[in-house]
Amino acid sequence: MTRNAFGCVALVVLVLFSGACPGPVAPTVTNFVINNGASSCATRSVTLDDTCTASPTHYMASESPSFTGASWLPYSTAAPFTLSAGNGTKTVHFKVKNAAGESTSVSDTITLSEPLVPDVVGMTEAAASTAITEADLTVGTVTEQHHATVSAGQVISQDPTAGASVALGSAVDLVISLGPVIVPNVVGMTEGAASTAITEAGLTVGTVTEQHHATVPAGQVISQNPASGASVAPGSAVNLVISLGPVIVPDVVGMTQAAAETAITGAGLTVGTVTLQHSATVPAGHVISETPTAGSSVAPGSAVDLVVSDGWTALPNMNYVRGGGSLTLLDDGRVLFIGGRLNGL
Repeated sequence: MTRNAFGCVALVVLVLFSGACPGPVAPTVTNFVINNGASSCATRSVTLDDTCTASPTHYMASESPSFTGASWLPYSTAAPFTLSAGNGTKTVHFKVKNAAGESTSVSDTITLSEPLVPDVVGMTEAAASTAITEADLTVGTVTEQHHATVSAGQVISQDPTAGASVALGSAVDLVISLGPVIVPNVVGMTEGAASTAITEAGLTVGTVTEQHHATVPAGQVISQNPASGASVAPGSAVNLVISLGPVIVPDVVGMTQAAAETAITGAGLTVGTVTLQHSATVPAGHVISETPTAGSSVAPGSAVDLVVSDGWTALPNMNYVRGGGSLTLLDDGRVLFIGGRLNGL
């Protein structure tokens, strides 16, 4: 108790308050909707509209109630958000916090109804384009390629595939068939020119074999398989037979019959008729002549006839004794006797 200047007694009363002072108040979300409260949307990109009290500083949003993978972002009253893929009802959870870390979460739902990519495989390009644009999509890149079974002008494949849910205006790429590959005619071409024509047609050069030919010059194509004009799948192999030119008859005159026959068959020819004949100059068993002659150009497998020497026959017990005649042994084995006389006759 104290006395003041007027002599009065003043009572000083100390009032004590118990308990802590009120702390920061968590922000309150007074309104939260997706896309201004729309019940559905045709695109995954949406806006989270909210009204909060207590000055929030950050927000996070997720379709997971535990906000898995979400992170705090600077607060916005119209926050952008991307829904997960796939049509259906989506629930978005929204959390805000203030500078003190006090937070509040709310949620809202919206039905996603993105366009579904139509199935255009097998359609003509024009029909496919119409179906795509009617689905509120756009035609993307159009490429062309050959196909063994899909007719020219029809869709072989599309990307994205049919049934996929995509954003409005998304592009659908198409692959259009040019039809099957037609095998070009390369018979008579050089091997190099034939190979170029085959690869430019979208095919590959297959097995290349060589053989002699009586009329097709060396290095040119005798035949092909598949034949020209055939419809085949892209990348198919075309086999070629290349000419080695005509067979040249080897020179076998003077050889033994066995050696001559080996040379003939080794040249891709056959041994024809073999005739024996006496010869005063060609040893027995050796070739006197051949037909066709050496160096002739013939077809593979042609026959070469041979005349082979069987030697010459001596005149037994005969000798020239008198007279002014002469004795000559001819190549065919006959004896020419002119004038004089032979003993024993």
